[in-house]
Amino acid sequence: MKKKATAIQFIIYLLMAVIFFLLFLNIHFDSDLTEVLFVELGIANWDIAPYLVRGLVGVAWGASLLLIFPNDFSRNIALIVSISSLVIGLYISYQLFGNNKINCENKVFLYINNPKQTLFLTAGIFIFGMVSLFFKSDFFLFSKRTNTVIMVTVFLLTSVLSFAFNPLHIETKVVNNASKLPVALLYQTNLKPDRDLTKGKFIVAFMSYSCKYCQIAAKKFRVLQKLNKDIPLYIVVGGLAENEAQFFSNTCSASVNHFKISEAHNDAFWKLSGARIPAIYLIDNTKIYKQIHYSALNKKEIEIWLNN
Repeated sequence: MKKKATAIQFIIYLLMAVIFFLLFLNIHFDSDLTEVLFVELGIANWDIAPYLVRGLVGVAWGASLLLIFPNDFSRNIALIVSISSLVIGLYISYQLFGNNKINCENKVFLYINNPKQTLFLTAGIFIFGMVSLFFKSDFFLFSKRTNTVIMVTVFLLTSVLSFAFNPLHIETKVVNNASKLPVALLYQTNLKPDRDLTKGKFIVAFMSYSCKYCQIAAKKFRVLQKLNKDIPLYIVVGGLAENEAQFFSNTCSASVNHFKISEAHNDAFWKLSGARIPAIYLIDNTKIYKQIHYSALNKKEIEIWLNN
């Protein structure tokens, strides 16, 4: 009977570990969005947020593996994870079904890729966690000492995986020969930008309505603009007109200065952006100082460049 109960508990812990891992796998893949959320909520600044998010994901992955070690330690982990999932699940449920705020007014949901999927995963963790607490586990896979060494080693190794899978430093291209961005092409269209991008310093981004990473960049631009209204951000966005409304609804970036280039002028758009989007340039009188990756956007570095 004891062996049967132990086998059932192990299966429950294993399922719980898988669900918990999947939950934080979502955060891992959407780490850029989570970083922006932490910055907007004031939890961390632009420099610390990348480390905090990766550390959080790594610790969660480590905890998920510790769940499958059948001893009292895993029961304590299960209890903590279950309570945490209950709190998260109740909050998401309230935001989904009891809060009438639109997406742009809801800071948290703006950065959760799939709230319903997240709710489903947290509910699964809570259910399996509560069931697992009914089974007392008083044995180890190996000797107590060996088991402890294995657990600590597995936890430490797993905790750094997020840093390995999602490197922190992404190189940006500094243009030493002061190449010029031919923004004059934008003023040859029927509708023209409402800013003169040929004079002064601007952070100009070229985005497509249907590009997932462009949406992440647009959300970053929105927060950068919110934290410092003096930063001269400008978005040039193009693509199929039918996707326009969804882009601005998902990113809430309509408040950022932008220019919607028509489909008829796609050639001009791609000449300026290049083959990879989002294409983000720091320009000074059309001279390109730097082309930067969207994940490397940093308020402090931008402000230093603007003040030099």
